[in-house]
Amino acid sequence: MFFRINHTHKNLIQKQITQEFGRESSCVPLGEGTENQNFLMNHTSVLRVLFIDQNSPLYDSATAYLAREINFANALFEAQINPLHYKCFKNKQQLLDLPTDDGTLYFLQYDWIPGNFLTYTSRNIQQLAQMMGACHKTAQKLSQTSAIPDIPVYDALPSSLHYRAFAYDPTLAETIDNYAFYWRIFQENTQLLSCYRRQQPNHLIHCDLHRKNILTTDHNMAIIDFGDTRLSVRAEDIGTCFWGMGLEIKNLEMFDSLTQDFWTAYPKVLSESEKVYCLRFALQRFLDIHLFYLKENLSSTPKMTYQTEKFSKEQAIIDHLIAVIAGRK
Repeated sequence: MFFRINHTHKNLIQKQITQEFGRESSCVPLGEGTENQNFLMNHTSVLRVLFIDQNSPLYDSATAYLAREINFANALFEAQINPLHYKCFKNKQQLLDLPTDDGTLYFLQYDWIPGNFLTYTSRNIQQLAQMMGACHKTAQKLSQTSAIPDIPVYDALPSSLHYRAFAYDPTLAETIDNYAFYWRIFQENTQLLSCYRRQQPNHLIHCDLHRKNILTTDHNMAIIDFGDTRLSVRAEDIGTCFWGMGLEIKNLEMFDSLTQDFWTAYPKVLSESEKVYCLRFALQRFLDIHLFYLKENLSSTPKMTYQTEKFSKEQAIIDHLIAVIAGRK
């Protein structure tokens, strides 16, 4: 989101890896997202490398932002909820920063966790609901015992992706069915979510629980990639989990059944209003992504073709969420 892959600093990254792990170390690149470069070191540790440009709005808060992520992940490890924990480097610090001429490189490492990406079954969803409930309880305790840095440029957002400036585009109304309707729903949802978050206690949440950030292991389940950790409400954490599920589950009856499995297994009984906000956060992520990239890609025919096709594939779950929310209000 605020961090980016920067391939111009390969030599600096390699120098730091050699310094920490030695020249003879095994270093295998793992899959990278838009923000992280990941390496499997000596078949035992995952090294995360991030770069933040000095012009990023988060630049001055980046160290506090990452330190908060580390503290949250390690608190869950210490509470025996999740197996991921960040390890120290040679200088006994869990976060290394390396200034460059155009920004800063950051290095973090944790033990390699073997496992398979989550599959959406009733049993797995119930297990995940129980685990998330324990995470939320620990986050609440953490906020009561520790000072959690507030990162206004990120935490004040109505949802984790809504930091990008974009507006209604009448040309899209000519090519996207019901574009004006989705835009109106997005605006209404944004206002409601902003108000809801101001009225509720905000605690640390993972905020990116799609299937590739959840592993099923020989012993249990493991949550990885805490890079989107933010101060918010548990409804956003649950909502982004439902968004991830909606990307994979095309059968709408199955989607409803799995959300019900989640609510049944979640340790704290959620009110009907809380359940609606969980669904609103799921809807927000779908709309935020699509409304932004539909406008962003207007000037590129190949990208626009890809985005409109992707929107068409996900339109059914978007319409379903809108209908369910309207029926539950």
